[in-house]
Amino acid sequence: ERKDVFRLLALMSWAAIVPAVIGIAEAALISGGHAQEVYRYYGDAAVAATQNFAETGYVGGGALRRIPSTFTFTAQYYTFIASMVAVSYAWWRGGRHTDGRRYAPALIWCLMLAAGFLSGSRGAFLFIPLLVLLIVLLERGRLQLPLGRIAVPVIAFLAAASVIGAHPTTVFGHALKAATNQFSSVFADGVRYAFHTSLLGLGTGIDTGASRRALPDFGRGDIAGRGQESWYIKAWLELGIAGLVIVTL
Repeated sequence: ERKDVFRLLALMSWAAIVPAVIGIAEAALISGGHAQEVYRYYGDAAVAATQNFAETGYVGGGALRRIPSTFTFTAQYYTFIASMVAVSYAWWRGGRHTDGRRYAPALIWCLMLAAGFLSGSRGAFLFIPLLVLLIVLLERGRLQLPLGRIAVPVIAFLAAASVIGAHPTTVFGHALKAATNQFSSVFADGVRYAFHTSLLGLGTGIDTGASRRALPDFGRGDIAGRGQESWYIKAWLELGIAGLVIVTL
């Protein structure tokens, strides 16, 4: 029933506070010059969890570091947080809240936004605002946007840029440039490669990131000596064009 759905959304949202708070704390500590203290807790797994301590520096100061929180890799943490942006919003807007608890879902949603921008993923600065915009549009069903809810991710973005010590326009411009380059080198080239490789698909699991580690002789090349970073190209190679259409829908 409806109440069961929102009870589940509430449970997921409350549980997500733990990795979100840990991730935000890690980002603050790393930006404050205490990176070694954070990495020490991961022990020998620190290198793998942070993609070899990857750092994206910005002109004029500031740097973005990979934040794994309670996960084994940054991408897992970011994907989880992005999902929880949608889940916590659904609980906030669709659930029936008592007067004493009506602000908790909204605060958790804001927490997820902040955690996403501080996850170390450059894509967060583009995707999370787009995600919020799509959520609000789908909720209202028409092009009348509640400015308050649209302003929240903007404020969270500005706060995140302040934490990492970079100018907001520099961060956004860097993310946009990276996205443009990725579209050309990853997606467009991937489409040409997939078209010449298979139209019907080669089977599930053939191009997953996990297959690189699960199969000792698989190597990093995946298919024909070339790995694919785009999830859409992976869907094409595994499921064919028909599968890609279904995934996109």
